[in-house]
Amino acid sequence: QLKYDVPNDRNHDDYIDLLNQNKDFIDSMRAVTSVSIGTELSLLQNKLKLRGGFRNVPSALKKLGADYNKKYISAGIGYQVDKNTLIQLTYVRESWKRDKYYYYDVFADSYAKPLVTSEDYVTSKILFGAQFNFR
Repeated sequence: QLKYDVPNDRNHDDYIDLLNQNKDFIDSMRAVTSVSIGTELSLLQNKLKLRGGFRNVPSALKKLGADYNKKYISAGIGYQVDKNTLIQLTYVRESWKRDKYYYYDVFADSYAKPLVTSEDYVTSKILFGAQFNFR
């Protein structure tokens, strides 16, 4: 759905290079669907809540495989202190792969190929939250 366009009050010929990139979008990108699933278990008369989840966010670039999808795994616990107060603790782990391109001597040799590194990323977060309901 990504597309460059030129407003009617501008000359299209001035933007022909930009408009030609629309074909590149069609050739290199695809539609994707992100999938998320999660569950919650309530214990101790709904005072304690255990949660878990998974999310997969695919890359829109056609040439990349499933290794390049962003994947999230989460687990959490919540405790209902009273009817208006909930405290929560969550762990989230995110992982994905990414290629980085480094161009050297591009001005000396316009045909120089970039150095490519393939990097695996993993991030972990611990989140703490409190929810207060004012009624």
